[in-house]
Amino acid sequence: MTDQSTLATFVWVVFLGVCFGAFYAYYHRRLLGDILRTFIAYGADSEQNALTLANIGYGEGIKHTFAKFALRRSSVLRKTIHTVYEEKAPVKKDPDELFAKAPKLPCEQRYYIPEEKRITAEIRYDGKGTTASTLIITVAVFFAVAIIAVSLLPWIIRNYHNLTNFAGSQEETITAEQNEGPESVDGNAPEDTQSTVPNYALPQ
Repeated sequence: MTDQSTLATFVWVVFLGVCFGAFYAYYHRRLLGDILRTFIAYGADSEQNALTLANIGYGEGIKHTFAKFALRRSSVLRKTIHTVYEEKAPVKKDPDELFAKAPKLPCEQRYYIPEEKRITAEIRYDGKGTTASTLIITVAVFFAVAIIAVSLLPWIIRNYHNLTNFAGSQEETITAEQNEGPESVDGNAPEDTQSTVPNYALPQ
């Protein structure tokens, strides 16, 4: 039972590892890759051609929130996508509204991919074959494999123990036969095969 539970835990750990790898590949190549490929498609290849998120269709909603998160200062994507900051126009506050919140300014941060990093980035974030459907199929297939493997564990363990026990008994039999020594065909101890010299009486 201990062997079975240990192996079952190992199977599920492997399954979770496969799922993590599949989700990471989808996040890295598809979600982050879409942002990078969109900047490339819009021609953001230098500081002069840098674009904001609004320029590439990520100006609002969930797409904007995700893009801001993906392009945060410490993100992996920022190693490829560079930024340009524009000076923001000063906001004049009404002295009668000291406690009023300042209006939010549109995002002035612009992004671009240097030409020398474009080819490497396209290869690293290539999203071909990485879709939501392939992700679901991968998880489903490995889940089915894990279920089958766990269900077959008792049969595998039982046959493994039977095989090891058979091999051990065979080894014990061979060892016992070697310790007993050779026997004759009829089961009796073999006669002394040492040649005997006839005891002829020497002439007087």
